[in-house]
Amino acid sequence: MKHPKLTKLENLSEQIQKLAEQKRIAEQDYKEYVQKTRLRRISKRGAMIESILPETVEFTDTQLKKLLEMTLLSGYARKRIEEMMSGKPLTEEPAAVKTVPSAPTAVKSTPAETDTADYKAQEETT
Repeated sequence: MKHPKLTKLENLSEQIQKLAEQKRIAEQDYKEYVQKTRLRRISKRGAMIESILPETVEFTDTQLKKLLEMTLLSGYARKRIEEMMSGKPLTEEPAAVKTVPSAPTAVKSTPAETDTADYKAQEETT
C-alpha cells in the first residue's frame, strides 16, 4: 500500500504534466492565430494597394517597395500619419495636393534623376 503523501505527489506530478501539455497546445494555437491574422492583414492591405493603383500589379517587389518608400516617407505623408496616430480625424486633401489619375506602368528612375529631369525641363521652358 502506497503512502497517502506519495499518492498525492504522484497525482500532482500527473496534473503538472497535463497542464504543461495544455500550455504547449495553447501556445501553439496562439502562434497559429497570430500568423493567420497577420496573413489576412497583409493580404487585405495588398489588395487595397492594387485596387487604388491597379498598375502596381505589374511592378516588381523592388519597384513597389521604392514607390511606397517615396510616397509614404514624404513630409506630407509623415505629417498625415502623425495626425492619424494622434487620433485626429482625417480631413480632405488640401486643394494644393493633386491626385494623379494614372500612374506609369513602371518606375524607371530614381527620385534624384526625376528631380534633375524636372529641373532641366523647367530651365528649358523659362
